Amino acid sequence: MDRAEALTSQAGTVLREAGIEESFATPLVRALRARMALRRSDAQAARRELVGAQQERRVLTYALPHLGTLVGEADTLQAQLASQRGSSVPGASALTAAELRLLPQLSTHLSFPEIAQDMVSRHTIKSQAVSIYRKLDATSRSQAITKARDVGLLEG
Repeated sequence: MDRAEALTSQAGTVLREAGIEESFATPLVRALRARMALRRSDAQAARRELVGAQQERRVLTYALPHLGTLVGEADTLQAQLASQRGSSVPGASALTAAELRLLPQLSTHLSFPEIAQDMVSRHTIKSQAVSIYRKLDATSRSQAITKARDVGLLEG
């Protein structure tokens, strides 16, 4: 393990032991782990870390410095991961923060209008759901949920 991997491992341990895993630092640490996994050609680990970083992106706010550069870094990592991804692997790392927030709701019995009551408009929900289906290469809600579980975006 090189120095960068040792430091990111130590950072993850410090966050966990301090009980602040949901801090602004966690997505940054996960993004670094994704970059290092790509460097060692471990696409599966890179995908897992990048998806995790995207799921935790909600803790980042515009009040934090360097957020603009993180978006560019995430885009670069997604592009690198996409170039290493086989055609049979869904594009889970391309899901937006809004799509990642919607995904757990899709696994419920709630209709789009019912989901929209807690979030945004019904049309926005439908548009985001269709985008999720496309990115996961799914043709239905149930197929998207299954694929999301297969790539670790949903538990179950």
